[in-house]
Amino acid sequence: MIKARGTFVRASIIFFLILTTVTLTITGCFLKPVTYTLTMLEPTGQGEVEPAVGNHQYIEGTVVNLTATPAAGWDFDRWEVDGAFYSSNPTTTLTMNANKAVKAFFSEEPPVTYTLTMLEPAGQGEVEPAVGNHQYIEGTVVNLTATPAAGWDFDRWEVDGAFYSSNPTTTLTMNANKAVKAFFSEEPPVIYTLTMLEPTGQGEVEPAEGDHQYNEASVVNLTATPSVDWDFDRWEVDGAFYSSNPTTTLTMNANKAVKAFFSEEPPVTYTLTMLEPAGQGEVEPAVGNHQYIEGTVVNLTATPAVDWDFDRWEVDGAFYSSNPTTTLTMNANKAVKAFFSEEPPVTYTLTMLEPAGQGSVIPTVGTHLYDQGTNVNLLAMPEKGWDFEGWFIDGEFYSDNPSTSIIINADMTAMAVFAEEVDKVDLYMSLNGRGTVDPPEGGPYEYDLGTVVNISATPASNWRFVEWVVDGMDYSTDKNTTLLMDSDKDVLAVFRCNCGNVKFEHMEER
Repeated sequence: MIKARGTFVRASIIFFLILTTVTLTITGCFLKPVTYTLTMLEPTGQGEVEPAVGNHQYIEGTVVNLTATPAAGWDFDRWEVDGAFYSSNPTTTLTMNANKAVKAFFSEEPPVTYTLTMLEPAGQGEVEPAVGNHQYIEGTVVNLTATPAAGWDFDRWEVDGAFYSSNPTTTLTMNANKAVKAFFSEEPPVIYTLTMLEPTGQGEVEPAEGDHQYNEASVVNLTATPSVDWDFDRWEVDGAFYSSNPTTTLTMNANKAVKAFFSEEPPVTYTLTMLEPAGQGEVEPAVGNHQYIEGTVVNLTATPAVDWDFDRWEVDGAFYSSNPTTTLTMNANKAVKAFFSEEPPVTYTLTMLEPAGQGSVIPTVGTHLYDQGTNVNLLAMPEKGWDFEGWFIDGEFYSDNPSTSIIINADMTAMAVFAEEVDKVDLYMSLNGRGTVDPPEGGPYEYDLGTVVNISATPASNWRFVEWVVDGMDYSTDKNTTLLMDSDKDVLAVFRCNCGNVKFEHMEER
């Protein structure tokens, strides 16, 4: 009788396996690969990570290479996975057996500093940096400036007692502690001649007519005293107008020929009225009225503002010049105006591609022109039964927010991706007897409709697994099996005690 019963059980199991195989073959249901998400978080500190910051999908069991590259002046510290320390190696691996959040930590390297000791110069002059000790970070390029005192010349720089440069303005790279010294040498005085010419008109001059010797940079007082019934007109130096003030000064930086002009009547003067420019820009002379002696040649300069161009000068309402720098001879009162024109803005094209999937977008599909720097709002609206997946800019993932924005700083393409909605079903797990199940007892566990789920049962010590019951119906005696989620499922794992074939319920009652 026992033998016959065993034969019947084995036959039933074989029949069930054959039936299951045929069913799976006919329905075309096969196991889908399980995928997990690796979320690479923004690093703490400065450096690059690979994979890049964002979400990445991997098939279960994939071994992912993690690489952290610190920025200049930074060190790699550690990897953390799901908030816990994982590795102090900047290059490591991670096995994808669940969704994981990964973060790299970088720490800043302390800077190396060196001392530049500026020694007291030899001779007379000033140095920059000043005399004393100065601290600099390694690699700093320090500007050295030597300014000789009056009557002195710069000779050379020495660094650590060795010749470095004969240029009074040079640079020094701080790659070690350095002692710097400037050397100045006294120069012989330079003598220049002031030749006071015979005045035009009637009057006296000081210095007197003739040649006078002065050291370079001497400031000479010029004084013109007109005779009775005469007015002082002007000083000319080397044949060019110098001053209309009878008492003035002249710095001797070259040989100079000086002449005073006296006139019996006051000189004729004219007014140049600089009008407010049209457009945006600066003018010289400045806006307002300016007095000039007849025959004076005035320099006109127009400087457009950013994004503006100079167009033209008009004098007394008539075109005068298209050159932003020109001259004007004062032979009458004149009204001058500069005209600036705005530069056309730089424009770029945003090409909105046809969405992937079913939905609409704003801006609409097609090309759109925007000024450089424009912030454009993007909006994706899925059709019923579809979900928004993400925006792709120039073929690269940009955002998973259906409402976002981009700044137009080049020609760009944008595409929205929609994915069809998938119905969800719930799985509830329970057990009778002692043991554990996977998924664990409880629920609900949500799955896409049509998902094939692995279920497993592990009996406790001195217990054995008997069968699976799904929605009240016997399902399988294999403790490791699969379940097609074609609807909500209630799954019961049945265990029995290995204690004299007494059922679990009876054991509990005792």
